[in-house]
Amino acid sequence: MQIYKRIGFILQERFELDDFVLVESDKKTDLEPTVVFSTYDKETHPISTSCRALRTKQSVDSCSFTNICENCSKIYKYYFCVPYVISNDLELMIHIGTTK
Repeated sequence: MQIYKRIGFILQERFELDDFVLVESDKKTDLEPTVVFSTYDKETHPISTSCRALRTKQSVDSCSFTNICENCSKIYKYYFCVPYVISNDLELMIHIGTTK
């Protein structure tokens, strides 16, 4: 968990991001993705297995296509999700979203 706090700190301090979530998806132990760092209230941003970025392992950008992700379109006006495959069983996703 310490590495996720460090990544979160860097995103806040260096990139001046205020609204983002780091999500871990561990296929061995978890059925649902886990929020490991968030600037949001966890109840505000539920992550489900229907998350397009986690399913397709491709970046998802709402500016490219309206309502491209069923999960995020319900909550945010604009969003950008980038998955990082760490191993066959572990993925990390950075989700940036805003209602403005």
